Amino acid sequence: MSLALLARVKPIKTIRSGTGSYRLKHVAENYECSYPEGSKLGPHSVPNGMLIAAAVHLGFNCKEHVDDLGYDTPNTTFNMSKSVIDDLDAEIRPKTGFAQDRARARLRRQANAQFATVKQRLSQGDDVWPPT
Repeated sequence: MSLALLARVKPIKTIRSGTGSYRLKHVAENYECSYPEGSKLGPHSVPNGMLIAAAVHLGFNCKEHVDDLGYDTPNTTFNMSKSVIDDLDAEIRPKTGFAQDRARARLRRQANAQFATVKQRLSQGDDVWPPT
């Protein structure tokens, strides 16, 4: 499942925060995919190390994390686009708070754009009802 998910991500030059293996592991656990003949690909649990191995196998670079005390942690970040990871996360796990926050932000941007259009038309003396 890790390979199938990570095949949808292209490497970039820089290792970015927000592309951590622990987050990606949870996205991969919810990623629904199947074998070529149609049977479902499982398991539902993806070990963090397995996801890291899949990313390295696909050619991604990684950087280990160090905690506040200076100790290595089992998590890594990769040379992946954070926005691509965010898009995949919201697509694959639409009921999470992250995905719902993104949806609300998109609706807020759309409403603000409509408000700006109405405000501009009012300032020009246009009749703004019914809204377009």
